[in-house]
Amino acid sequence: MREVTLQGYRDVLVPVRNRLGDRLVSTLTTSDMHTLVTWMSSRGGRRGQGLSPRSVAATLGALSQALDLAQREGTVLANVARTVERPQQIKRNVLLWSPEHVRLFQERAVLDRLGAAWLLSLAGLRRSEVLGLRWRDVDLAEGRLRIEQSRVAVTPTSDAIAGPTPGRERRAIQIGMVPGILPALRRLHHREAAECRDAGGAYLESGLIVVDETGFPLRPAWYSDRFAALCRAADVPTVPLRTLRCTAVDFLLGSGLRPECVEDWLGQDPEVVRARCQPAALRRPHTS
Repeated sequence: MREVTLQGYRDVLVPVRNRLGDRLVSTLTTSDMHTLVTWMSSRGGRRGQGLSPRSVAATLGALSQALDLAQREGTVLANVARTVERPQQIKRNVLLWSPEHVRLFQERAVLDRLGAAWLLSLAGLRRSEVLGLRWRDVDLAEGRLRIEQSRVAVTPTSDAIAGPTPGRERRAIQIGMVPGILPALRRLHHREAAECRDAGGAYLESGLIVVDETGFPLRPAWYSDRFAALCRAADVPTVPLRTLRCTAVDFLLGSGLRPECVEDWLGQDPEVVRARCQPAALRRPHTS
């Protein structure tokens, strides 16, 4: 199990440990599960706030997995967590950028020090894939890029390098097929080489592409926060970074890529990515 997955189980089971951590598993009842759900929904958060239906369902799901194992081992006779109805989750439409939003963000992003990284995100690479990229994974002469690893947040203060998750195979991408990305990567490579020379022995040579001026890898949370700041600077709606994968389908097809090439970029069938997004009504770029 990847460390980030293990940490996810730790986090999602915090309410169970807080509420039922002193109980023997064999004594848990359906009534305990109903009480747990009521408590989580009203004040089960870390700051005493109620948890969302999605968070409650995730906690019950993890607890159910643990009790399934306990049942197979004979520790409990029945999985009482499966007798509780999950809170109904509200499906929210996703705000997707229009082609005009994409153009405005692209114009602003290329001026940023990490312009190449933002163009890769705009073209559908996951945040973890962009942050895990190394210069040795990029052929700046031939215009090719390999997705070999990812870098993900484990806790608010730590992250980890990992291989592709199950179902996300290593893949190669022709970055020269999308206008602007290859030149932006070359500019960033020259800039970071100059920063390395200027910093001398103080420069941390991690080999990663997304680093600060001293070579220190930038945190996943910083990358998302910086993306939001660039959205505001470009005067486009601030959307979750992950929704760019939905926008990227049309962006890549509009750049002239064939559907099979778009699948290489996304690491997934384009229609599957598109189907996951229920777009909200698009807003025109706003003015302040």
